[in-house]
Amino acid sequence: MANNIAFQPMGPCVLVNNTSANTAGNTVTLTAVSPVQQYYIINQDLTNVAFVAISSSANVTASVPTAAGANVISIPPFGYQTVTSVQCGPTKNVYAQLISTGTASCYITPGEGL
Repeated sequence: MANNIAFQPMGPCVLVNNTSANTAGNTVTLTAVSPVQQYYIINQDLTNVAFVAISSSANVTASVPTAAGANVISIPPFGYQTVTSVQCGPTKNVYAQLISTGTASCYITPGEGL
């Protein structure tokens, strides 16, 4: 459940990145010490928007949005955002993947709060 509190990290921070423009990067596994549904995402790139896909399936696929749309979260260059998505916990993994129009790296921390 999303909480109206300051963000409380409840799992390890992971790095998700891509090293080639318009090519999805590595898929990472997110876990938490207790069930959580929010993720704090930081885009470390100074010029490229990062598009992050979060899913309960290990077959997660990030894609750059088109007019048809895409199931991704956009994080502006050198920006951050807390998002609510699928739940992860100590026995339930969640997976994330990143794509951008250039190279980019994002750090994702599972937790609860704004």
